[in-house]
Amino acid sequence: MTESTFATSGTDTIAYEVTAPGGIPVVLIHGWGSSRRDWDGVIQHLVPEFTVLTLDLPAHGESTTSAESVTIVQMADDVAAAMDAAGIDRAAIVGHSMGGAIAAEFAARYPARASVLIGADTWHYLQLYPKQDEAGVDAFASSFAVDFPASVDALVEMSSIPSTPDEVKDEVRKSTLAVDLPLALTELVDLLRWDLDGALARVTAPIVSLVSDELVSDEAIDQYSNRMRFVRFPGVSHYLELEDPEGTARHLASAVRGL
Repeated sequence: MTESTFATSGTDTIAYEVTAPGGIPVVLIHGWGSSRRDWDGVIQHLVPEFTVLTLDLPAHGESTTSAESVTIVQMADDVAAAMDAAGIDRAAIVGHSMGGAIAAEFAARYPARASVLIGADTWHYLQLYPKQDEAGVDAFASSFAVDFPASVDALVEMSSIPSTPDEVKDEVRKSTLAVDLPLALTELVDLLRWDLDGALARVTAPIVSLVSDELVSDEAIDQYSNRMRFVRFPGVSHYLELEDPEGTARHLASAVRGL
């Protein structure tokens, strides 16, 4: 683990770190309710071939913001600011869960800076993507506002498979319950309003979607297979980077090397 450095991005102060300078640049973006620490096990299997930049999103980990709400676009700009501060001009952009939305928005906004766009169990959840109507947004967000711990428990169970270790689920619950509320909920709301299809239409980099073999649906593959290459990852749940960091690193490295 290396020491945190901070980048300023508008209203946001973003904690980030760079591991193994001098390799092929890869940016790893965590999901909602997580932090850059979720990638620690994966990083061990990516270095020294890859230089890895990780960051904490606003309301997560060590990052803060003075804004009253946070958007996907804003967080994509945070990624750009961290890359600027780290001296990384272009990289493979990887996002897990909500981080996949941020990664896609980054690749759409900064096409010259993304060598490849990789989603880690993210865009195939059709209850989140593409853009949801306001009734769906209100129903989803209100459940978290009314009983946050119970909603977190439900989300963790929904995102798990029978083989998901209890310690992984406990770690995810602990991390999610530590987010800055109500700020983190504004990110969820904006995620539901964000337009995946519109972002993907503007992405020029190759797109790879690494998905849990047990959670992906044939409907999602049919809907998006003309825009991205799917890689099925057996034996893992939504929390692939925690359950199998070595396997996750192997898939990510293969996607980057395949350029």
